[in-house]
This record gives sequence, structure tokens and C-alpha cells, in this order.
Amino acid sequence: MNLFELENHRIDIIKAEIGVLLFNLGKTHIGFWKENSQTKMTTQEKTHFENEYGFKPFKYYKDYYEKNHFEEELDKINPELKDFFLDKDKHKVNLNNSEINWIEFFKGGESKEDCVKKIFFRGCENINSGIDKGSPDNNNQIKCKLWISNVFGSFEKIVDENNFDKKRNCFLASLNDFCLENNFYNKDLILADWVILRNFIFEKIESWYSNLLSDSRYPVNDVTL
Repeated sequence: MNLFELENHRIDIIKAEIGVLLFNLGKTHIGFWKENSQTKMTTQEKTHFENEYGFKPFKYYKDYYEKNHFEEELDKINPELKDFFLDKDKHKVNLNNSEINWIEFFKGGESKEDCVKKIFFRGCENINSGIDKGSPDNNNQIKCKLWISNVFGSFEKIVDENNFDKKRNCFLASLNDFCLENNFYNKDLILADWVILRNFIFEKIESWYSNLLSDSRYPVNDVTL
């Protein structure tokens, strides 16, 4: 356990953490929940969805990154925001003797990088998820509107659909404003910059994710994002 390695890779660790904090953005998209809910979209609703978003609802929340929905949303807000996250030459993460594109940490188990897929996803996310949820029955889906239960399995609150796409776009817009205010698009970020960016993101998503489900199976619908 070489603590100097932690010190030398402080920026890389924070960048990786930001990536995995935003890994679940796909679960904040109404397209994922509509496609996977018991109450499927009607043909009219699907047509409206596809006209509004320009793509079909997606089955896997990782498709938010894999099928470029993340990239398109960033580009609509500000192309500089898209470049900030996706420019392969701008932000590399050096961990585990590998130079990894930052966006790979957002993809979790779909990443092509072994370090991300085997350590961050299987070694961390899967274990954490297993501790939170156990082994719920795949057929025990919520059959009405999505709702969050308390730890005793009783109703706590309905999941407000405004907390999906509207909230995500507000979050991305506020993130863009924050980056502009701090001139992050036009300079090489130092450790202090990454720290305040990480803290800003964590503060914003902590309250937001607390109002969204990680899973729509009962009784593990007490686990929020």
C-alpha cells in the first residue's frame, strides 16, 4: 500500500470519482423507465417521445452513453461542455498503469477498459448494489406509478417525472454555468479546480438522486440513486 501513489494520482482519483458519480445519469432519463416499466408506452406516447427526443426509448440505462444521448444533450447546452467531457486529448485518467479516456468511467460495465469494468464496476458498483438490494425477484416489478418506499416497505413518495429529464437538463445547464464562471473550458485544471468541481457535482446530485429510484422492483424500491 504505497500512499505516495495516492498522493501522485489525486487528480486522477477525483476525475474517476466524478465519472462514476455521473454513471447513473441514464437512470434519470424517462426513456429508460418508460421502456422498462410494467405500463408500457402507448403507440401515441412512443411517437410523441421519439418526436421530442429524436430516438426510441432505451432498454439499458448504459445506452445513455453508448448511443450518444449524453453527447447530444451536452452539445445542445454548450459544445464547450461536450468537449470538456468527451475530448479524448483533454482529460486522460492515469490509473492502474493505464491512460484511460475520462468518458470510460461514465460507462461502468460497458466500458472497454478493464480497469473500469473489473475494478470500478464489478469490484465496487456491483458489490455496493448487492449490499443495498440483496437478490430481488426480477418479476416483482412495481405495477403502478414509480414510488419510493421507506426501509419498512411502506409508501414514502411518488417519483415525480419532473425529476427525470427536466432536472437532468437543469443540472447540466448549471454545470455549464459553473464551468464558465470558473473558466474551466480555457485552462489546464489543477487539483483545487477538480476538488471544487467534484464538490459542486456531489452537492447538486445528492438531493436530486435522493428523489429517484435505483431499482423498480419491490421491496428494493427503498434504494434511491
